[in-house]
Amino acid sequence: MVVIPHQGESTGEDKDLDYRIRGIGLEQSSENLMSFLRQKLNLEANVVGRVKSFAVSHKGESKVAVISLKPRPMCLSTPGREEWIFGPESEDDDTLITVDTHFRGVTVLYAPTQASPHTIDICAVAGLGGHAWGSFKHKGGSQSSYMWILDALSKDFPTARIMVYGSKTRLERDESTQQSLEELGHLLRSEMLTVRNRRTLSNMSVVEPSLAVPSIFIAHSLGGLTVKEALLQEKEHPVRGSFIDTLHGALFFGVPSHGMQINGLRAIIRGRPNRTLIESLSYQSDTLLRLSQRFNAQFGDSRPRIIYFYETERSFTPKFSNGRWRMEGTPKDFLINKDSATDGKCWTPDPVDIHPLNRDHSGLVKFSSPDDGDLERVRIELTNLLEYPSSRRL
Repeated sequence: MVVIPHQGESTGEDKDLDYRIRGIGLEQSSENLMSFLRQKLNLEANVVGRVKSFAVSHKGESKVAVISLKPRPMCLSTPGREEWIFGPESEDDDTLITVDTHFRGVTVLYAPTQASPHTIDICAVAGLGGHAWGSFKHKGGSQSSYMWILDALSKDFPTARIMVYGSKTRLERDESTQQSLEELGHLLRSEMLTVRNRRTLSNMSVVEPSLAVPSIFIAHSLGGLTVKEALLQEKEHPVRGSFIDTLHGALFFGVPSHGMQINGLRAIIRGRPNRTLIESLSYQSDTLLRLSQRFNAQFGDSRPRIIYFYETERSFTPKFSNGRWRMEGTPKDFLINKDSATDGKCWTPDPVDIHPLNRDHSGLVKFSSPDDGDLERVRIELTNLLEYPSSRRL
C-alpha cells in the first residue's frame, strides 16, 4: 500500500524517469512527438526520450503522453518540484503544456482510433501513498519498464480505453494532506464524471444513456475503498450514463475492507495531517464498519461483481534510513489478512471470485512480463468479468 520513495523522484542521475505530458495538440502524432517536445522543452542534445503511451485525453480536447527521459533534462531538475508548465514561445504558438511526475487525476494510456470508438472503459486506481503509474510498474531486472495496465491490457482488449487514476495520499512528505475516505471518494467520482460525460457526448448518447459503454475498475488497496465510497455517492446522487453508473464490475487487489495492519505506519504519520485517514484504516475501525454497512444496505444482492485478489507473502515494514522512510524494515508482516482482502467472502460455504497471489502487498499489482503466471490468472479473470452478463444499474 505504501510507496516510499515516491515513484517520481530520482535516486540517481543515470536513472530514466517517466513523465506525464498534458495539453498536447490533437494534431500531433506519435512520430513527431519527441521532435515537438525537444523544441518545446529545449531539451539537451544528450537527452534520450522514449514514448510509452500517447492518446486523446479523457476530456477529448487535447492529447496526453507518458514518456521516459534519460538523463534528467535541466528544465525538469528543480529540487522538490513535480510539475512544470511550458507556455507559448511565439505569437504563432498557442500551446501550453504541463509536465509532471505525480500523475494525479485521470491519465488515458491507450484508446482506439477515432475511426473505431472504444467499447469499454477500464480505469486502474492506485492505493495509499501509491502512484498512478509507478504502482503498476514492475521494479528491477531487465523488464523494469513493464507496466501491465498499459502493455498487457491494450493488447488483450484493443477496443478498450485504458486509464489510471491517482490521488494525493503520500505519507512521509510535509505536503501530505488531511483527507477523509469520503473526500477521496468524492474526488474520484467527480473526476470520472468528466470521463463519461465527454464520451457520451461524442457518442450522441446523452439522450439515451443506455448506449454508454460499460466500465471496469481495477483497484489496489485504499483505491478499492475509494471506489466503494464513490459508488455509494453515485447511488445517492446518480448521473445516468456516467462511468460509475455504467460500472460492470471490479478487480480488487489487497483492498482492506475490514482494515489493515497500521502499527508500522504510525511512526511515519505522527503529527501529520493524514494521521486521521490512516487510523481509520485500522482493523475493525468505525469508518470501515460504516462503509461496509452502507454498501450492503444500498446494494444488497445488486452490487457490482467484484473479484478479490489477496497476498500470501509478508511485506517489509517502514524503516527510517538516511533521512527518509523506506519499506525495508524487518520483521516482515502481513499488511492485510485474507478476511479483510476478500471482504469476508473467504468464509462463505462456496467461495467464488477470490484468488490468492504469492506476492507481498505492493507486488500484488506488479508483474514482470507478459509471461508472468500470476498476470495470466488476472487476465483470465478480467476476461471472465467482461463476459459476465450484467443489467445492473446503480
